[in-house]
Amino acid sequence: MDIEKRLDEILRETLLLDDDVVITGDMAPGKTDNWNSLQNMELISRIEEEFQIEFEFDELMEFDNWAKIKQVVLEKKGV
Repeated sequence: MDIEKRLDEILRETLLLDDDVVITGDMAPGKTDNWNSLQNMELISRIEEEFQIEFEFDELMEFDNWAKIKQVVLEKKGV
């Protein structure tokens, strides 16, 4: 499974999104159902664990939408 597809699965699982919800890059904490600060921490933790990466504080501060999170993960994985 490719990284982007797995990231979308993690987002769907963490936020308990229904299968009919279309995941888009502009989804963001506070703008997407169930994506609050607690769920955001869980999401980041699950991504770090799944992909064996660690986010720097400044990266976390730049995570204003799903597209940005995916971009940083892909960069860290060398994709």
